[in-house]
Order: sequence, then C-alpha cells, then structure tokens
Amino acid sequence: MFEPGSDEVADGWVAGAIGGSEQDRERLVSILTPRVRAMVLARLAPAPSQFHVVDDLVQQSLVDVTAKLRELRTPTFVALRSFASVIVSRRVADYLRDAAKPEGMTLRLSAADSSIVEWLSRSLPASGRSPRSAAARAEEAERMLLELGKLKESQREILTLAFFDQLSLDEISQRLEMSRPATSMALVRAIRALRARVEGSMGSWSPHAYGA
Repeated sequence: MFEPGSDEVADGWVAGAIGGSEQDRERLVSILTPRVRAMVLARLAPAPSQFHVVDDLVQQSLVDVTAKLRELRTPTFVALRSFASVIVSRRVADYLRDAAKPEGMTLRLSAADSSIVEWLSRSLPASGRSPRSAAARAEEAERMLLELGKLKESQREILTLAFFDQLSLDEISQRLEMSRPATSMALVRAIRALRARVEGSMGSWSPHAYGA
C-alpha cells in the first residue's frame, strides 16, 4: 500500500531530500500523504466526531516530517515510515487531548481516501469477496474504522502500528516496550478481537503478513 516502485527508488528520494533536493522532497510528500492520512484516520477511530480535522492533522504531520528529515538516523524509506508514525502519534494525541469534541458528526471517507478504501477492501473482504462498487467499498472501510475505535486502547494501538503504519513486528515490540513473542501474541489477539466485531457484516479478515 502507498509504496513507490521499489525501496531503492524511495531510499534515493530520502537521501536526495535530506541533501536539499526539492524535487525529491515533493516525491516523498506525494507517497507519504496517503500513508500519513491512513495513520491519522486509524488514530481518530476512537473519536469519529473529530474526522473533520483529518486534513489539518495530515498537513501538520507532513510539515513536521519534512522539517525533521535530517534527524533520521538511517536515510531509508523504511526508517522514514517509522519516523512518520511517531510524529503522527504525537500530533493526533495532542489534538485529542486538547480539542473540544462536537457532537453529531459521523465518519465519512472522502474521495481523497480512495487508496485507503481499496487497501481496506482487500484486507477485509466481505464474504470472501471485495464489493464491486466504490460506494460499497467505502462503506466497509468506514465501518471497519469505527469498529477499530471500539476496541481496547492497547488492541487499537497495536493494530494501527501493524496495518496502518505498517511497522515490522520488531519495530512494534520496540515501540511498545514488549518482547517479540509477547508482541506477536498481542497482535494476534487484537486481530481476533476486531474480526469478531466485523464478522457477519463484513466477512473475515485475514492479514496473512502477521500470521493471524
């Protein structure tokens, strides 16, 4: 999801952007934008009334990421992805802590979220098949995000890191300060908890990358 043609190409863009190339910086922003948007959406799942601020949080996070590129210890796209995850987590946490929460607003994914919808529809096929219409796929994605928000905070966090931020199991264990086996078990349990909520209306979720 949201990847350039190869890691080597993206690594070159990271190195170029750190070196001052405006063209490479723009390329990175282009491929990071839908990924950062997914990270923001997942973290706002517990508070769907806040989805009207998605665009602002995405832009703020991207500004932070590009402004702090030189802080990357390793100039690779994988490292940048993890770096962005930390920045988005802080931005959204700050917002949820400080913002007023207006009532009566509901989650609606926009046209800008088409890549997120496509990815979620492949990850969460209803009855073994993805729905054909764009509207049906968007509805499934919205419902999955809302169900994600109903999970325990620890379950929501590990699923967000694994499937929205797309961190490796080792990176997740370091972020959560857990052993790798404990992280793996926690992730499987979180997947099962979410699956239990979406089965029947959205079908089974089988994210094979983590062996669930």
